[in-house]
Amino acid sequence: MSDKLNFAQVFLALCVSCFLSALDLTAVSTVIPTMAAALDSDQYAWIGTAYALASTALVPWTAGLANIFGRRTTMIGSLILFAVGSAVTGSAQTMAAAIAGRTVQGLGGGGILIMTDILIVDMVILAERGAWYGLVGAIWALASAIGPPIGGALASSGNWRWLFYLNLPVSAVAMVLVLCFFRVKSPKTTWAEKMEMMDYANLCKRLVQDTHEQESN
Repeated sequence: MSDKLNFAQVFLALCVSCFLSALDLTAVSTVIPTMAAALDSDQYAWIGTAYALASTALVPWTAGLANIFGRRTTMIGSLILFAVGSAVTGSAQTMAAAIAGRTVQGLGGGGILIMTDILIVDMVILAERGAWYGLVGAIWALASAIGPPIGGALASSGNWRWLFYLNLPVSAVAMVLVLCFFRVKSPKTTWAEKMEMMDYANLCKRLVQDTHEQESN
């Protein structure tokens, strides 16, 4: 019974985290014109591109980070990055600051989605994974359905910054759930050993490749 309860608690934390990432991703498109006008810039395309580029670049590294630092630490780190990026974007006074915030958000959002997949693989046997992935997909669909109306309402009222500020309490809830319910063993290695295991060369190579792909498109 305790194992089932712990699984339900962990899955709840995953669902809240996934909902957070999906809601932001789908709602932002509706506030971009308002953001561009408020920040007096025509570089609004980078609001979406920066997020996509950062989240995609981190995908190959996320599993490695989870193996080096542990699932719990990597998930918490992703949530912190997402929250920090949300705060920076929401308080931005220039388009450059907003793009920087969205880049940090992308790092966190990409990590959240990949860690959700990794943890489901860790916890669920192969025969049952389809059902749980389907439930995560339903959470994503719900966020996709309500995200644009929320973003549109905030943009129409001139409160587009609150789209990002509202991520902060939800991120806090997700972090509390992760801290309280994740019971996953972490690698017993020193900080120096963890740093030596990092594949810096491949990360830089991936960032350069993704940047070239975005520019060519």
